Amino acid sequence: MLLFQVTEDPTAGGGLDGNVVQRSIVIYLLSCFLGALLIWIVPFVGTLFFAYGASVLWLRGKGVSVLLPVVVAAGVVFLVSGEAALITVVIECAVLLLLVSMLTKGFNQGRCFLSVAALSVTFFLRDFAYAWLSGTTIWGSLAAETNAMVKAITASGTVPAETITVLKEAVDTIVMFWPSFYVVEGALCMVALGLMVLVARRRHSLEAHTFELGRLDLSVHVGWVLLAGLVCVAVSFTNIAFAQEIKLAGYNLLFCAALIYMVQGFAVTAYYMGRAGWSPLLRGLVYLVLLQMELMFLAPSFVGLADYWCNFRKLPREDGEQDGEKEQGTGSKDPEQ
Repeated sequence: MLLFQVTEDPTAGGGLDGNVVQRSIVIYLLSCFLGALLIWIVPFVGTLFFAYGASVLWLRGKGVSVLLPVVVAAGVVFLVSGEAALITVVIECAVLLLLVSMLTKGFNQGRCFLSVAALSVTFFLRDFAYAWLSGTTIWGSLAAETNAMVKAITASGTVPAETITVLKEAVDTIVMFWPSFYVVEGALCMVALGLMVLVARRRHSLEAHTFELGRLDLSVHVGWVLLAGLVCVAVSFTNIAFAQEIKLAGYNLLFCAALIYMVQGFAVTAYYMGRAGWSPLLRGLVYLVLLQMELMFLAPSFVGLADYWCNFRKLPREDGEQDGEKEQGTGSKDPEQ
């Protein structure tokens, strides 16, 4: 079920390759320090630095030493930007360290979804802390920022009516889907976290199979997200109390479901591009085009949803187990498979 797993204790004498260059842990402590400094400004970049340093130190059995750079970085951030930034650094670094301790043992879909959920909640708490310390709410802060943006753009009075219409539609979209932005941010940081854990494992010569997007087959249980979204939207059109809040939840659940099925759709696309022998550059261009336009963005989602019933890649799905997990399977298999 794991994409890879630990086959021996990495902290024991035989867990590390003797040919690995013995570098001072100061390098990895510095990586954690830079990550902690950047994580409250650019979460993705900060996650890259912090996850790499923390993963290496954890695999070397020195995970506790990560607390030192975190404390120092938190002190610097507090002096520069105040208590809100301090809370951000402490919470995000603590969550990342917990996820590193889990993911260094192996990947599976459950752990990946759990990591995205944990990071999304963490980023929500970050903004909640900022808003609370400012004497407002996340919703109030978002409304104030969007209104200020609209006023700043339209202040000159020379903005065409079509531009104002598009701008208002964009603001309405932001207001409608702002909870989903935390999920997107969490997913991006999960990618950064996963990549750095894999790099750290390879540096220590621990078994880890190469991830193949074309063989990825997400669990059928993600369909519950789509179903919950549809139910919420349908219920919101009745005279039930809190109909607007339920509709907001429904639309965001549908958006998250579309993102999940989009990954499945990209897996199908990657599978056939691989069979056709397309170059990595051409594949990257295809992904870029699919992400650029709204209708093209939805296309992979529909493909991913249809793949659960049509099984375009003819992947074996025995006893409800997804082939994406079995194919990435572990341990004693040849890495070239």
